[in-house]
Amino acid sequence: MVDIESEELNDLQFSPDERFLAVSNSNIRLVALDHRGNSFFLRADGRKYGTIRFDNTGTKLLTINAQSEIELIDIKSRVAVKRICCSSLYG
Repeated sequence: MVDIESEELNDLQFSPDERFLAVSNSNIRLVALDHRGNSFFLRADGRKYGTIRFDNTGTKLLTINAQSEIELIDIKSRVAVKRICCSSLYG
């Protein structure tokens, strides 16, 4: 069984290859669903993340946080490759 943090859940999405489940709440966690990967935090900064979406290749994740910053994050490097600040939307 997948252990997801006990705090609130804002959004979740399966990666295109279905190897990971991205979970957003105060942080963003990628939960490995098979033995080929390890679960890890993509963001562990408590910034309250909302909507999360993988790109078609599964190499980047789009998200928005409570400060209305929209980020496109490269999963391998964990670096924001694009940041738009500050949106009037929060998802």
